[in-house]
Amino acid sequence: MKLRYMYFAVPLLFIGCASYKQLQPKPVLSPAESGYIELKNGKKDFELKKDKKYFINFPSTQEDNFYLVLNIPSKKQFTSFLTNQFTKKSYGAKIADESQTDTQSVYPIPKNSTGYFLIMEGISQDLVLNIDYRYTPQWRFKFETKHAGFKETLQKNKVDRNTYNSIGSGNHLQGTNFPTVIDKVKGHSAEIEKVYKELLAIESIFPAGIVNSKDEAYENYKKLKSDIEDEMKFQANYLMVLNFFGKEFASKGNPAQFLNSVEDFISFFESKDRFTSPIVSEAQTVIAERLKEIVPFYDQRLSGKENAKPFDEDTYLTKPLFRIGTLYNVAGLPTPAEYTVLAKFVKDFDTNSNAIIAANDSLTAIRASIAKDKQMPGDDFFRNIVTRATSVQNSLPKPLDQSCGMYLQYRCATDLNEKIKAVTDTINNALSKFKEAEALVIQLNVLKAQSEYSTMLSMLIKNAHLDFLLEKYRALDKMSIEEQGKKIEAALNSQNWPQSERLLYALYEDMNFLKPADILTMKAALIEELEDSLYTKIDRVSRIRINKFLEENINTLENVDSLYSDSVFVPVYDVKFSSGSKKELLQRKADLVAHLQQMRDNEFPAKAISLLYSQFIANPNDNGVFKARAIVAHGKYYKGEDKKVKSRIAECDPMASKWIVKPADYRRIFALPVTSKKRGVNKYVVRLYVDIPTEAEYPVYDVNIKLPKEIAENAATQQWYEAISLNKKLLKSEGRFSITAPSASNDYECQITPVQMNKGKANMLEITFNHPSFKVHPVSIMVQKPIIKK
Repeated sequence: MKLRYMYFAVPLLFIGCASYKQLQPKPVLSPAESGYIELKNGKKDFELKKDKKYFINFPSTQEDNFYLVLNIPSKKQFTSFLTNQFTKKSYGAKIADESQTDTQSVYPIPKNSTGYFLIMEGISQDLVLNIDYRYTPQWRFKFETKHAGFKETLQKNKVDRNTYNSIGSGNHLQGTNFPTVIDKVKGHSAEIEKVYKELLAIESIFPAGIVNSKDEAYENYKKLKSDIEDEMKFQANYLMVLNFFGKEFASKGNPAQFLNSVEDFISFFESKDRFTSPIVSEAQTVIAERLKEIVPFYDQRLSGKENAKPFDEDTYLTKPLFRIGTLYNVAGLPTPAEYTVLAKFVKDFDTNSNAIIAANDSLTAIRASIAKDKQMPGDDFFRNIVTRATSVQNSLPKPLDQSCGMYLQYRCATDLNEKIKAVTDTINNALSKFKEAEALVIQLNVLKAQSEYSTMLSMLIKNAHLDFLLEKYRALDKMSIEEQGKKIEAALNSQNWPQSERLLYALYEDMNFLKPADILTMKAALIEELEDSLYTKIDRVSRIRINKFLEENINTLENVDSLYSDSVFVPVYDVKFSSGSKKELLQRKADLVAHLQQMRDNEFPAKAISLLYSQFIANPNDNGVFKARAIVAHGKYYKGEDKKVKSRIAECDPMASKWIVKPADYRRIFALPVTSKKRGVNKYVVRLYVDIPTEAEYPVYDVNIKLPKEIAENAATQQWYEAISLNKKLLKSEGRFSITAPSASNDYECQITPVQMNKGKANMLEITFNHPSFKVHPVSIMVQKPIIKK
């Protein structure tokens, strides 16, 4: 039982400084069950003073589900309540008073260890306290209090049974206003039901030992409960009878309404043991007559249906139709053959109609699952699809047959059979394609593992009727192009130019795609890229070959001219493929040749000159003459504009003039033989262009020439040079003009002075000498203003 208070979860309420005075009744209060006991102070009543506060400690009951009942005539003259926690200055939660009167308090008190405290306060005047108390079980108090009222309610709501007992032999309440009577009986039943629920609530708190006792209140309870249950049973039966005959009466001339009440009729006959034999017989007679209307009603309604859709429940009342068979059975009536055929037709029709809908839905779901998975399928994918489709095929219904009787000729039946044939053909065709796809996918996956994408595409195009399968291989177009591209790149990387060109041409010609229009742009871009790569790689390999040729021939010092006619300067492969026109092909080839020609005319000689010159400078005595001559030979083919390269060529060419543009700075020049006698005397030539900025109108200079010892050591006895000329005019040592002989004392330096030169023009100074050597002789020359000798 749920209590309406809490004992230990609620904190004590503090009530200021005023304390409560305890009233201690005599005799001592007893919690035993009894009648009302007067609460006294010995033989006297307790007197309560104005504005004072009091409490009485009532002992706890020894059982749960007890009331403490207090009759207090003066209840309204002060405030009183019961609590289970109390000190003289505070108390716990108030226990709810279940009494609704001004002279009594009723408190539910479960068993506890502290007892209970009646608090009295708010006393407005002195008064004498009169209280009668009683400990009583709750069930007893409730039942005793309401017993008379319960009996009165039962008596008022009893229903006369004569009308009920009169049913039979053709009498089935004709002329009765069924809705009114039913409402009246329901009203009586509702009032009795309320009393019955209260009785059950009281019964739920009976003490364990009450069942076998002879307690007067308990005996009264049992009697009242039995009377109520009997009346409730009668009224329930009466309502079922009223409902049965009322529904039948209301549906007169309306088979559809009769069908909508079939569950009520079935329920009635399922409970026929509750009714008298005359009532059951009368009900059977009435219902048998009405059931004759059912088959004609459905014959007429079904004849208007023209499609294969399942019967609409609201229109064709199929559920009530099938329940009619149950009604025949529970009513104990024979089921007519025409009803059996009708019910079978409707059931078979709906079953088959729903089956083709389900088959179509399943096929749609299968196709959706195929379309949803965008990946190229594995071997098991269509195996599972075939399994599902086979299951759908096995679930296909058979056409309606002669067992449907005359209904087989109805338009809806012929349409359904046509739909069954169409769906069967569709499923069979789809299953056949799925099986084809299953076999084809296995072959495709073998080819896919080998990257034979083009072959896969050929097989798919041959099976274009498997459109659902082709959709999964849309990526194959791109994969095929990319795979061909990889093969071309591999051939290019391995410098297999014929294979590269053959594969590139094959890609160019390839139209073996599921959607050629969608892939052509990518294909064209890849061909353009690979075609560029072909030319680029040929160019790069050709250049590498040229550089290697240079490295291999860097020490070629003779017959240098033959290097420039070598086939190394021709592309390593003659390309014949072009994705463009023949003119574009010729232009690209020409560009490639021109690029390599530029390397022959620029990069190759420049690198050769630079490398040879570095060797020449590092050690002029190591084949210096041949290296210089090789540099000059390379220089003949150099068409670049690099000043440094041109300067190196000039430095190594004895016939090329070397510039002197700064006064008083020695300029090292290499004297090189112009003859080629490796054993004997060779002629050496040194040419200079002198152009020193000056303000003099007729500039005059000293020309100082530092010679190697081996050239100048015999100059005192033998003229070391053959000829010295300035601007092609021979210079001689005569008059004031002198050419001093080099000697060890002047560090083998020859001076020519004074030398008059043309202002603002390049003055060519040429020195030739003969020497029995074939090598490079370094000579340092300096031009300066004359030094006045004292």
